[in-house]
Amino acid sequence: MNIKRMSYNSISGGTFTIYMGEDNKLKEKNITLPEDINDFNSLLTKRIGEPIENITFQIDESQHLSEERIIVNYKRNPDTHRNTKKIINISEMNFYEKLRYERIKTQAGA
Repeated sequence: MNIKRMSYNSISGGTFTIYMGEDNKLKEKNITLPEDINDFNSLLTKRIGEPIENITFQIDESQHLSEERIIVNYKRNPDTHRNTKKIINISEMNFYEKLRYERIKTQAGA
C-alpha cells in the first residue's frame, strides 16, 4: 500500500496521520510525529502570519491533482466557526519549505 495523503493536527501537542490504500479504500494510521514537522509548521506560520491548526498533504496523483500540494487551515472564524484555508502548491514553496516537506514525506514513509 502507498500513502495517498498525510494530515498534521497541531492542536494538543500534535497528531500525524497517514492515509494508505488502494482501490479508493483508505486506511488511516496515526504515526509518531516526523522530526521536521515543527520546523515546517514554523515556516508556514511565518508565511501565513497566523497560527496553524492543521495541514493536509495531498501527495497522490490519483487525487486528480496537477501537482502535489498542501492545504493549511488556520484562524477559526468566530462568525462561521470554520477555519480559513490556504492551498499551497509545492512549486510555490521556497527552498527551506520544500526541504522540510520532502524530509517529512521520507520520515512518514511516503
